Order: sequence, then C-alpha cells, then structure tokens
Amino acid sequence: MKRSAIAALGWVTLGLVPGGAAAQEFVLPATDAVASAEAFGASHPRSAAADNLDVPSWWDAEPEGSRDRVCVDVTRDMGVVRSGEIVIGGFLFRLQAGRQTKLWWKPLDSSLDMTLELVSRSLDGVEGQVAFDIGPVTSTYTNDRPPQPIPEEAFFPGGVEFPAPGRWITVATSGDNWGCFVFEVPAEPPPPLGG
Repeated sequence: MKRSAIAALGWVTLGLVPGGAAAQEFVLPATDAVASAEAFGASHPRSAAADNLDVPSWWDAEPEGSRDRVCVDVTRDMGVVRSGEIVIGGFLFRLQAGRQTKLWWKPLDSSLDMTLELVSRSLDGVEGQVAFDIGPVTSTYTNDRPPQPIPEEAFFPGGVEFPAPGRWITVATSGDNWGCFVFEVPAEPPPPLGG
C-alpha cells in the first residue's frame, strides 16, 4: 500500500495516478472549507451517467449520506456513507484519533484503471497530518475460470489515520466522481466488539 500524509493545515493533494503525478488542483482553505469543497463539487466534471449511478445491487441497504454533491457528516455509528458519486465503508465503528481505521473508497462510475485523489484538513484548526494508506484499485471477480474482475465494482481498499480528535474534511475525486466527507473523530476508543 502507498502511505501518504496529508497536511492538516494548508493543503496537500494525494494523487494516486500512473507515474505519480497529482491530477487534482484543489485547495481546502482554512475558513469556509465546506462551502469551498461544495463549490468545487458543483464545478467538477460530471459524467453523463452520473444521475443514473447507484450503489451495487449486492449491498444490503442504501448508504447513508446523499447522492447530491454535498459534504456529508461521518460518525463511527455509520456503516456505508455516500457523498455525490463516492461511497465509503469499512470499519467506521473503529474510528478513533491516532489509530488507523480500515476504509474502502468506491467511485460509482468506476474502471480498473481509475485513480483516486484525496485532499484533507482539520475543520477545527488542529495541526497534524492525516495519513492515508491506499491500495491499488481492486474489484470483485466473476465465477468464471479463470475469474475476471468486474470493472463497475472496482474500489480502493485502504486506511486512514486522523492525528487528533475533532472534525476532519476529506474531498475525494476519481475521474468524474466527487465526494466530500466530514469525519467526526473521537478521542476515546470504540466500545469493545460484542460488548
């Protein structure tokens, strides 16, 4: 996996692009970051299929959040969360400051050669860096012999570690897909599993 730190103050773009070049030129300002992110979402290219994009049929329930290009709040009592054309999920119930949380990022208009760009910062003025461990694009596979990847089910596995408790905004783009997530990161550990 590629481990990258994203500055919490100022801005840094993480670009997972062939050749290592960052593909996104977006800055999250220190003030009005949510409004700025949503304005960026309104101007970001949108695929012609965007209005018809839906979560895969094998998911048990519609994700929380919004199919609109708005920033959505994410807490550890949520399962799968959607903003615009990006859906995230994984171990949100384990979300805690200073601890890596395993997450996956699913652009709904996906392919096996897509890239993921992330921009993140604290909304509380906290210094520190958000650390993302993002693996290469992967997919579910068919039952054929040999198994074949299913491009429309491609996603990015990985993890995120927020350095301090508070509210952290992350804008994700992948081609014409856009999403914005405001993570509410607690200081206390999650309750024990099964307890």
